[in-house]
Amino acid sequence: MLVGLLGLGVVAGAAIGAAGSPSPGPARSSSPTPAEWVAHLLATTAGAGTAHFAYTHVTASPVPDLRGSLSGSGVVDFGRGDVEVTEVDHQIEFEGTRPSAPTRAMPVTNTLEQIGIGSTVYQRVPYGRLGNPSWMKLPFPRQAHGQLGLSTALNAAVALDALVGLDPVVGVRDEGPSEVDGVAATKYVVTTAPPTTCASARATAPKVAQRASTVWVDGQGRLVQVRSSEYDGGFPAAVLHRQPAFAGFPTGPTVTTATLTFSAFGAPVQIAAPPPSTLVQAGSSAGSSFAVASCGASRHS
Repeated sequence: MLVGLLGLGVVAGAAIGAAGSPSPGPARSSSPTPAEWVAHLLATTAGAGTAHFAYTHVTASPVPDLRGSLSGSGVVDFGRGDVEVTEVDHQIEFEGTRPSAPTRAMPVTNTLEQIGIGSTVYQRVPYGRLGNPSWMKLPFPRQAHGQLGLSTALNAAVALDALVGLDPVVGVRDEGPSEVDGVAATKYVVTTAPPTTCASARATAPKVAQRASTVWVDGQGRLVQVRSSEYDGGFPAAVLHRQPAFAGFPTGPTVTTATLTFSAFGAPVQIAAPPPSTLVQAGSSAGSSFAVASCGASRHS
């Protein structure tokens, strides 16, 4: 089983801010750039030490087989870079019985669990596929402090992609007072520069556009919620259907909205590796039994 790498952002930032500027931090004589503002927001959030988090993804499309949703929750230790998360995915998977046979759509619900201890990743096999709910130690290192400690934590960090991704932050707009789950907050809209691609890539790759992200910041300058959406025009049908195995694979536009919420900053958390007796080797028969393509909100395989 492979877990998609959802970006490798690094939490960074100095104490910045300005009176009258959209900054969650203390004032200084000059306004921060949008990139500095975001870096300081992430650093202040990580400075809380720990947090609980919850997230949802909803994928909408005019093509029913491309719709999906997922939700998850967990705890994170920002200082140590440890995280524990449980996620439930509702989506359509496409499975082929033979390499040359058309794929068939199958609605599925999977429950996934993941633990990150420093650079080590453990993932629990989906219950619906195997009777033995074993853990796998995945064979690739994790960036423990990437994406506020949520690096590779299933789909938890997707809503952060615009804040910690490769595209530079170019704007922060103050939207005024707001509230998240009873917590007073200030709402901001964060925009990034559009990605640049070469002509040959634009002709064959799916048309993807990251829209502006909305963030909510509490009175102590911490990120309490972030919401982002991504438009995906899908692979061009002529490209996708060149392979007989994908003859029945749907194509069409989707919009996925991802929301991540933090709470209980500073509360004690207990994150431990699974007992050795529950571990199986990644790449064994257990891990290879669900090699399928999936659509919808889920970003991992």
